Amino acid sequence: MVNIDKIYDLAKEKGIKLSHICEKLGVARTYFADIRNKGLDIPESRLSVVADILSTTPAYLKDETDEKNKPAEILDERVVKLNELMKKLSPDDIDQVLDYVRFLTEKYKDKK
Repeated sequence: MVNIDKIYDLAKEKGIKLSHICEKLGVARTYFADIRNKGLDIPESRLSVVADILSTTPAYLKDETDEKNKPAEILDERVVKLNELMKKLSPDDIDQVLDYVRFLTEKYKDKK
């Protein structure tokens, strides 16, 4: 379950308006208030986008770690290209891509 207070606090700390995050997610401006008030959770695909915007990790936003900052990564150029393409997709499309990647991972995990 997402700690919505961490999203509010990080956004404020970084000077990022929640309305900006909502726009990037393609959701209503009241999205985070609705999540908080209705006791809902944020789907992983959206949480990843939120974490990227706030320069943190989904694990931090879910209280799974105390490490606030996103770890530095060295990315293969194919991963960078994939990331750029993913930014153009809707959250539902991203969920479908993730499902397919999970399928491929399971399919080929025993062949390594």
